[in-house]
Amino acid sequence: MTSIHHTPKDFASIIYGSVVKNSKSKSLALETIEEIVDTVFWTSLQKEEAEFHLFSIIITTSKKVDVEPPQRIRYDRWQFIPFAESIELKPHNLTKLGAAASSESALIVVYAPSNRPPMIIGLIDQQLAYYRSARHDTSGSIYSVPLGLVIKILGRGQLIASYNDELLAELRGGDVLHDLPDVFDGGPIYTVLKPGFENLLKEIYCDLSDAKGYKTFCIQELKDLWASTFKRLLCQIREMKHGGTILVSFPTAKVQNTCKIKYKVDFKRLHIAMVKQIVHKYENDLFENIIMNEYIDKEKELLPVVLYLDEAIAQSDSEDANAAIAGSIKFVSTLSKHDGTVLMTPDFSVYGFGVEITTNETPKKIVSVKKSRGSVRKAKPIDPERFGTRHRSSMRFCWANPGSVAFVISQDGGVRAITRLNEKVVMWEDIKLLGKYY
Repeated sequence: MTSIHHTPKDFASIIYGSVVKNSKSKSLALETIEEIVDTVFWTSLQKEEAEFHLFSIIITTSKKVDVEPPQRIRYDRWQFIPFAESIELKPHNLTKLGAAASSESALIVVYAPSNRPPMIIGLIDQQLAYYRSARHDTSGSIYSVPLGLVIKILGRGQLIASYNDELLAELRGGDVLHDLPDVFDGGPIYTVLKPGFENLLKEIYCDLSDAKGYKTFCIQELKDLWASTFKRLLCQIREMKHGGTILVSFPTAKVQNTCKIKYKVDFKRLHIAMVKQIVHKYENDLFENIIMNEYIDKEKELLPVVLYLDEAIAQSDSEDANAAIAGSIKFVSTLSKHDGTVLMTPDFSVYGFGVEITTNETPKKIVSVKKSRGSVRKAKPIDPERFGTRHRSSMRFCWANPGSVAFVISQDGGVRAITRLNEKVVMWEDIKLLGKYY
């Protein structure tokens, strides 16, 4: 949702209100947050070695950063690396340090005591797994995250804030955005796309038809994977910063007549990998539970070799499917760099790219809603002329093809979802893509 706030100071006010509400504490003063946000904002406008650097800071009110370490510390858990001497929190210092501390690798630690100016006191490592997890990339090890207020630079003048792993707000293009709609968790977009989910589920059930008790497991696992795959794809296109459009629709005759497909393809690897990932994950869990419940818990001396091999093979196949999903998402996201749009079914089969939308059918009415489950009746009418060619053509396509969805990614980072509901084209602005950290 876009608020009435427009400046870094307003962004800081929302952060302060959320931190106080969540922590029941006023350990961070509003003036301190304003000073830090202002410094990070001006840093985001500066270059180092002719490049803008994207990095994150975490704010602490205690020099003991790792307050409650677990009893057993994993090898890949984060650690605090203190500097021998503290550094002033100034844009030029952050710009230099940000070049060596990208968000994929580290957090810059800012110490903000109540009686002194904020200072940079060190770094936190091992952020790669968490960075991937926030983008719904589930490959890799379990991540851990230091708790606190985190502010991240996403681009020039674009900041995002989280507190204790929960998104607070985003500053972008002179607006403060918060309470972004998650259109994949319910509501009209979810309903329009649901046939794709159901197709995938049927294939999974077919592969597991000889197993027992798999349906509940598969429904929940696929729901998470289906939503996260859409989000990962849109995230990767957004991070290319060239803009793009994904049209999601089954290849009906009407679709063929309302667009011109320059490159017709039949790319099903992503679809197949998603099915196999759920199947092999279920098999892996099944064999693990048998080994644990029937042998380890009962302290049996012997474990059948075949059972052990079945579990190992299922785990390996599941990892292979995960790798195929990651590679396929990268492949499809890159197709969006070509002029035109990408055509994809709701169950992730790509059948065209470099697509030109040719229909001239004009929507009777175009409205904008702010929440994923918001009432279309109360939606606000919008003038399509305030949007560019990419948005207007997507509106025409969705109007001409009921049951389709367009995801339009702007160069400035905004992602909009568009579909037709009855006699209206409905648009959700600034949909939520990233995980809780974002």
